[in-house]
Amino acid sequence: MTDVCVTFLWHFHQPAYSSLLQKVGTAPWPRLHALREYRDMAWMAAKFPQIKQCFNCVPCLLDQVLLWKDQKNFRDAFFRLAEIPAGDLNETQVKLLLRTFFMGNWDTMVRCHPRYAELLALRGTHVSEKELDEASRQLKVQDLRDLQVWHNLAWVGYSLRAERPWIEELVGKGRGFSEEEKRALLHLHMEHVTEFISMLSSLVESGTVELTTSPYYHPVLPLLCHMTEACRPHPRLSLPRQPCRYPEDAAIQLRQARQRHEELFHDTPLGVWPPEAAISEESIEIIASEGFEWLATDEEILVRSMASGSDLEGKYWPQRFETPAGSVSIVSRDKRLSDFIALEAFTMPPSQAVNEIMKGIERVRLERTQQGTPPLVAIILEGEHAWAHYEDSGQSLLERLLGTLCGAQGVESCTVREYLHKYPSSHSLRRIYPGSWVQHGFAPWVGEEDECLAWEYLAKAKAALGSVETGGPAEGIDISAAREALFAAEGSDWFLWFGDDFNSDHDEMFDVLFRAHLVQVYESIGLPVPTDLSLPISSRKRCLPARPARGRMKPVLDGRESDDLEWAQASLFILAMEGGILREGDSIAERLFCGSDMEQLWIRLDFVFGEAMKTALRNLAVLFTFIRPRETQVTVPMSLSGEKIPHALALRSAEGEWTETSRAYVSLGEVLELGVSFADLGIKQGEEVRFIVEIVDQDGDVLERWPRQHFFAVRTPVEDHEGRLVKV
Repeated sequence: MTDVCVTFLWHFHQPAYSSLLQKVGTAPWPRLHALREYRDMAWMAAKFPQIKQCFNCVPCLLDQVLLWKDQKNFRDAFFRLAEIPAGDLNETQVKLLLRTFFMGNWDTMVRCHPRYAELLALRGTHVSEKELDEASRQLKVQDLRDLQVWHNLAWVGYSLRAERPWIEELVGKGRGFSEEEKRALLHLHMEHVTEFISMLSSLVESGTVELTTSPYYHPVLPLLCHMTEACRPHPRLSLPRQPCRYPEDAAIQLRQARQRHEELFHDTPLGVWPPEAAISEESIEIIASEGFEWLATDEEILVRSMASGSDLEGKYWPQRFETPAGSVSIVSRDKRLSDFIALEAFTMPPSQAVNEIMKGIERVRLERTQQGTPPLVAIILEGEHAWAHYEDSGQSLLERLLGTLCGAQGVESCTVREYLHKYPSSHSLRRIYPGSWVQHGFAPWVGEEDECLAWEYLAKAKAALGSVETGGPAEGIDISAAREALFAAEGSDWFLWFGDDFNSDHDEMFDVLFRAHLVQVYESIGLPVPTDLSLPISSRKRCLPARPARGRMKPVLDGRESDDLEWAQASLFILAMEGGILREGDSIAERLFCGSDMEQLWIRLDFVFGEAMKTALRNLAVLFTFIRPRETQVTVPMSLSGEKIPHALALRSAEGEWTETSRAYVSLGEVLELGVSFADLGIKQGEEVRFIVEIVDQDGDVLERWPRQHFFAVRTPVEDHEGRLVKV
């Protein structure tokens, strides 16, 4: 007799690190996780066929892994770096090697191997660029080769080690690796990187595993479908100027995911894992409309969706939600047991951890069994991060746990498909609380300034694509490529790493990749790429003033370098600190002031040699580009002369066209002074203005730019209802 059913769902996902259109790989994570956790878990499922499990594979992960099979010469950037003979590495490559080849959990993947730990100590745990330079000069060729080997050796999982004894021999050798041994290891990576996919396919055929899918590029569905409505229960979240309302994109990503799944596994997925366990009523309706029968989410979302006064233990029975497009069964993730495996079990012996898990299952069996229908305990975890803190990548725990479940009385393992076929949902939900598995909300992906800016960039790219789509096919325009790039940019991971709530060592890479996908949208449809996509989104990359603004100001625009009191309230930026590229490090300008009153933004640019510099460079122009809140430009010829001259202000449309919208006021003499209204820039009180300044020649080529890589950022003042300034 079955008293309780247990199912596992392992979520395999990596964002679009590779350009699937250009077949170029950047980050190594799809390859590394495929060789370690993904293959290990498929291998473990085959070892215990009595224990039924669900695996969720996000299509964009599968596509990136399959590039290794479909493209003969495909390599990710880190693999290419490992291939280079250690003696041929140049200084830049050595520094990149030292910066990146210790990626992984240091306690369970680096320090547990004496030679790898020694190399980390030689490099240092927290190194500056100067210290990295010193370390790169100290390391010998053998040190570099050993590092190339250890990085790729540490990511080989226990299943491959069991099948390839020579891998353990390499581990035992520890140091002094040869180029031949390195090539053999890299060949093993190439040979087995796609293997977990075929292993899962065989497990589906044998009935051991149910495979589910997710929207193609892993977007947070409620935010994509209707951001404003999804965030209504979370009123403290700040939303972007153009909140998403793209249900059609959600439907397409689900439809394409189903099609790709059927193509690869010859099986129709009935279940879907909503990225980040995030659901809303509208997203569930779209899931139903695309033919899916069940989904899984976090228990906190299910509990908050239940009617007041209902039996909260009902979370152990799938709930049915009716939509105009059909009904969907909702499975609840057992938060306590799932989080225990990911966050606590690695701190104790496997036997003790398994006892705790079995006690949790037993509690459900004893306290929550309803007559006729056994409860379903769903243990749902990410397939890679769950094992990062385990010394053996979770092998001992999984073997003991699955072995114990095989002989457990009254406990039946099953897939969700099997459970719902045997015990159709009899519980119904009248409403859905919109949220995710992170504190039952959406704060990790929207709400902070950088996150909102990223959503705004996405909205602009979406609008640009829409403007071209309505015009129909045209030469040189690839609508399909633009759509794929846009969908890739909709993925949840990019927004997670913007802002301050979540950070990693790779935030800059995520920023670059997100903008690269949006750049590809514009390039695919033949539109100019907005200037803002060449600059980091992260506010941590802003150029900070040497002196912040002190209050409101209103200067006289006369082009004269009057006493500093006139600009004493403005922010001051020292441009010499940014360097220059026009004359081998010498800069045309030395200081930039930026201030405002309640209606106007004021900028002053001080030249190195004042009037003399202006005369010498009279064939050039100064280009002010405001990249936020909307892209606006003012071009000031160095030949200009006079006080408070009205000058054209150009606004960039979604199609990339520049149109004159209003006028700025410019004075050019000893210094350049510029005044432009908040209204013309689209700025509100308390908002941040981001801009760059460039020196351009008659052909529009950039000779100098400030800041060289980032952007100036100033925040406009705010008045309270009595007209007093409020600090923001």
